[in-house]
Amino acid sequence: PPSFLQYSIWAVLQDLSTQLRSVVATQRILEGVGVGKEGATALSAALNFIVRDGAGMFISLLFTALASSRFRCDIKRWRLFADLIVDVGITLEVLSSLVPQVFFL
Repeated sequence: PPSFLQYSIWAVLQDLSTQLRSVVATQRILEGVGVGKEGATALSAALNFIVRDGAGMFISLLFTALASSRFRCDIKRWRLFADLIVDVGITLEVLSSLVPQVFFL
C-alpha cells in the first residue's frame, strides 16, 4: 500500500539520520577522552569507551528484562519511546565533549 511505502521512506531517513549522528557522537566521545591530544593514551581512551558502551548495554538489558512483558500491547508507543531515548543519548554524547572533565574518567 502507498501509506506503507511512505512510512518506509520516512523510517529509512530517520534511521540514516540516527546513524550519521551516532558517528558524530562517537567522534566527540573519542575527542573527549583525549584521542588525538598530546599526552593522552590509547589505553585510557579505550577503557573509557568500553565502560561507556558496557554501561549502556547493561542498562538496555536491564530495561528489556523489566519492561518486555509490556511491549506487545503497545508496540508503536515503545518504538517511539526507543527512538526518543536514542536521540537523547546521542545528543548527550555530542554535548559531553563540551565538558569532558564531568563525563570522562
